[in-house]
Amino acid sequence: MHHVTYEHLKHELICLYSKLPFLSDFAPLPDEWIEQQVQPTQRDVSFSLQSETQLVSGNFSSLRDALVSAAPIMNWPEIYKESDIQIEGVYSDFMEHLGVYTIIGDTGPFQSQNMSVYLVYMPAGLTYPWHYHPAEELYFIISGEAVFRRDGHEDILASEGMHIIHETNQPHEMQTYDKPMLSLAIWRNHLDVVPTLIAR
Repeated sequence: MHHVTYEHLKHELICLYSKLPFLSDFAPLPDEWIEQQVQPTQRDVSFSLQSETQLVSGNFSSLRDALVSAAPIMNWPEIYKESDIQIEGVYSDFMEHLGVYTIIGDTGPFQSQNMSVYLVYMPAGLTYPWHYHPAEELYFIISGEAVFRRDGHEDILASEGMHIIHETNQPHEMQTYDKPMLSLAIWRNHLDVVPTLIAR
């Protein structure tokens, strides 16, 4: 049953890429989809995503549904450990509510040496604090909206169908207000280096 769910999610990703060439220009999907075993982990944010009622999507509803359907059989890691966080109060206000699982990458159902794909779910009223990473990153918004802040750029309110690129080691922050955000985060280069939080 898990295999069917993963294959459906793979199909939806391929369909998305076929409609939006800029995704392939940034990081092509694997030529050969190599499957790997997932060790599912559940956190409260996984259940929050599954019960979320505000993730309206006009053009990407089938992808949204595939991502939500896969939530119970994915690995939901805590990206930052409590000991890594130097900003007082960030852990309880942020990490408990940020939802991330891997689709293509080390802990996901598929692997690639050249790119990673993650689901990122932020409920309404959440700030993902300033951070950076060597990997170049493209966020694609499937549903909802968030304000994206990046060094050297004006703030952008990004909503369904929009994409934002974070360059190598470019500090950035995301914040939701009245609406949640469901997005894909696509990485290329330096895939094995985790993000680092920074104080602002």
